[in-house]
Amino acid sequence: MRRTVGLTACIAALGCNDGGGDTFEPPVRQEVAFEGNVDPAYVGKWQNANKTSTVDIRADGTATMKVVAFGRGESTSDGQWKLAGENLLFKVGDNVSRYAVKLDGDKLRMSQKATKLDVEYRRTK
Repeated sequence: MRRTVGLTACIAALGCNDGGGDTFEPPVRQEVAFEGNVDPAYVGKWQNANKTSTVDIRADGTATMKVVAFGRGESTSDGQWKLAGENLLFKVGDNVSRYAVKLDGDKLRMSQKATKLDVEYRRTK
């Protein structure tokens, strides 16, 4: 009985396959086009409150992100940036990351749903 209930729950959760060629396809990472503009309002050096993350956004379209991960050291990424609507695009090599942004004077909030990132930065320069 216990096996039947477990098997039934498994089938209900996964659905039925009629053998008609349906196969599981893993999710594909959505490609983000690196299109937008360099907006001078975002240019500056930004730092979060506990000083574990900095973003240096430059007028020439380049940027550097530094993050200190407790127990894992510091990570630095150099790349390019553009603003596309209410999204900041950060390109490193062939990879483009999209961050929802809100600028309020010398406060910059960056968030990313997929990584559950939500950080407020303050302009230091």
